[in-house]
Amino acid sequence: MLDRLKQLGFDGEIRRGVSLREMTSLRIGGSCEYLIEPSDPFSLKLLLELLAEEEREAVVIGGGTNLLVSDEGVQEVVVSLRGWKKTAVVEATDEYEVVFVQPGVALQWMVETAAQRGLTGLEGLVGIPGTIGGAVFGNAGSYGYEIGKVVDRVTVITRSGRMETLQSAEVGFGYRCTGLEGVIVGVHLRLLKDDPERVKSRCREFLQHKKQSQPLGEASAGCVFKNPPGKKAGQLIEEAGLKGTKVGQIQVSQRHANFFINLGRGTSRDFIDLMHLVQEEVYRRFSISLEPEIRFVGRFNGG
Repeated sequence: MLDRLKQLGFDGEIRRGVSLREMTSLRIGGSCEYLIEPSDPFSLKLLLELLAEEEREAVVIGGGTNLLVSDEGVQEVVVSLRGWKKTAVVEATDEYEVVFVQPGVALQWMVETAAQRGLTGLEGLVGIPGTIGGAVFGNAGSYGYEIGKVVDRVTVITRSGRMETLQSAEVGFGYRCTGLEGVIVGVHLRLLKDDPERVKSRCREFLQHKKQSQPLGEASAGCVFKNPPGKKAGQLIEEAGLKGTKVGQIQVSQRHANFFINLGRGTSRDFIDLMHLVQEEVYRRFSISLEPEIRFVGRFNGG
């Protein structure tokens, strides 16, 4: 595969046997056979076409947040676009700006930059780690804000190598999900203009609340479960008496029960066992099934 990629004109970095542990916010994960970082859309297109031809699967990672990577490793070819960090204002009026953002741009950099420029619509996403690509793919949100609400259009390369631009209504934004099937290579955000001080004030208020209520400085994958309709997953877990519960080196956060913390040597098996324990107890107490918000990557035998 590597020789063919080079012959076709692929540009980028190709590494073998890379441990994904240090590439995830949870600090859990085994090795992958290939970690490939294309330098440009043409090289990504070549890679996806070749993988489709060889009937090999790919998994795309950005900032490595909201992921549980198996300790048993990853069979799929791991594709990273974390180096894709270009941004540009492509349209500006008295009321709004349309900003083009590549998927590797840090979400927090975008939130802070928008606030400085007096652009509103991202304030509730302050404190959420990861990249724009991951945020759009999972329709990240908080405090009533969702990134899908400010997306104008998304450009993807499909698994067969075809480039498509989808308008916001075609993306299929839902609660912490989208209908996207390709690899995001560019996002256009439409952000309304506001007073910069008001935007920055809202960001400070939201961030202060998150610092008080969430374990922002600890190794986690963010919220583990989606909120059931009309309920808060963290509140249900707390009311079930599960704060502080541990399996191995994975613990339900004492600060926010919908965060699981890696205390240092946690494994993917520990994490999944704790998820099952929490799901079973919440269902036993409230007859509510908690659905995972995190994404599973790799081989998970026996569970």
